[in-house]
Amino acid sequence: MKGILDIVDYFFNKDPRIASQKALAKEYRWKFLRRRKFEEDVISLNGFRLFEGKSKKRLKAMISFKHKKLKGGFRMFDLLYFDFGNKAVTIFEYTNPDLILHSFVIEPKGGVFKNMFGKATQPIILTTTPEFDEHYQIHTDQSELFKETINVDFLDHIGDHKGWTYEAKDHSIIMYRPGYIVESEDMERQIDRFIKLCHDLVHGKDLM
Repeated sequence: MKGILDIVDYFFNKDPRIASQKALAKEYRWKFLRRRKFEEDVISLNGFRLFEGKSKKRLKAMISFKHKKLKGGFRMFDLLYFDFGNKAVTIFEYTNPDLILHSFVIEPKGGVFKNMFGKATQPIILTTTPEFDEHYQIHTDQSELFKETINVDFLDHIGDHKGWTYEAKDHSIIMYRPGYIVESEDMERQIDRFIKLCHDLVHGKDLM
């Protein structure tokens, strides 16, 4: 019951987060949705590992838009869930029907997903930057397919920004930092970076 009350309070009381995200969407003429039930949203069908073991999930302060240089669409929102307390995380999502992404997680070394995928698989990618190799690990049970569909520009971009986790499956990829809400004043910068990351994913140089 406490979890339900926390969620009601989080969504329905006056919240500066809602106001700031709505103002950002208005400035750029993006779509804005105050809240949405997780089960009613398409992201619930993707089976991302982030959502496993969490209950009473809700989506909040959702911004969505198209980009003239990339097919598909972008969304940014907060995921609220109850897991031994009220928790939230900001998610950046890109979906492109032309993408075929074999399931993977790229996360900081020492992260939580190694137990879900088994031993971390680090494909032999000699063209990644030292920063990527030092700070990140790749989890996938389809190593060869991963190397066929992921390019060096995408991985090098990830290596330049520590602390983030990336999950992909089918036609979608999400970016987040576990348990972290991106502050409103930093949202534009992170959106811009995510767009550039997805551009690298679609148009970057193939792995050698």
